[in-house]
Amino acid sequence: MSTPKKPASVLSSGFIKLKLKSITNKAERKRACEAYLVRMEAQREAQKKSRSNIEDTDDVIRFLRAEIKYLSS
Repeated sequence: MSTPKKPASVLSSGFIKLKLKSITNKAERKRACEAYLVRMEAQREAQKKSRSNIEDTDDVIRFLRAEIKYLSS
């Protein structure tokens, strides 16, 4: 018998910003932003199917893209 699949955790904007604030190394911070961006985009797609309001997720995605752009320069 297979084990039940653990549901994906929902990330909040506050959690992501709190985690990123504690990372001081630019390379590590950029990697973390890229990883969170992938998860938030997947979360956004799931939310589009189940909810009509996804503005908070869109805001975080914009924040992460801006942060990656800043860290890349």
